[in-house]
Amino acid sequence: MSNLREYKLPDSGITVTYRPISPTMITFDVTNSFPKPKPPVQPVTYGEGDVRLEANWSHPDYPAMLAEWEQFTELLTVNAILLRSLVKNLTDDEKAHIKELREDMATLGINLDKSDKLVWFKHIAMGSDSDLMAFVNHLRGESEPSEEVVEPIRANFQGDV
Repeated sequence: MSNLREYKLPDSGITVTYRPISPTMITFDVTNSFPKPKPPVQPVTYGEGDVRLEANWSHPDYPAMLAEWEQFTELLTVNAILLRSLVKNLTDDEKAHIKELREDMATLGINLDKSDKLVWFKHIAMGSDSDLMAFVNHLRGESEPSEEVVEPIRANFQGDV
């Protein structure tokens, strides 16, 4: 694992170790596993008793179905990005803290992530929502080509001939 990197969360100041990943590939995996919902169908009469069920893209329930799917896949994508990228060997103290946190939340009927690594990151390492967004945006930005790579290509690109 020599390709590991570190990132300091801006609000909490905690430094996390991570492996470079492709958030785009994870997004593809999530959307392939959980495809966009199809719209409700309704009967359409074509005359002479010819009635067919057809997708109704304008069905009033469809926008809510799409919004629910988008929220679900976005949350799943962020969790998959974190789970795949974060590298963390928990100490005994951190494990005890996570156990206590799980018990506290369970008294409220809240089930935390199955992964201790995710619980550590979300509830201990993160100081704010902006820590999460900063880290995920950092990972997404790393998967894009840098200006150092793009500029020589841009400079030698031939325009319309």
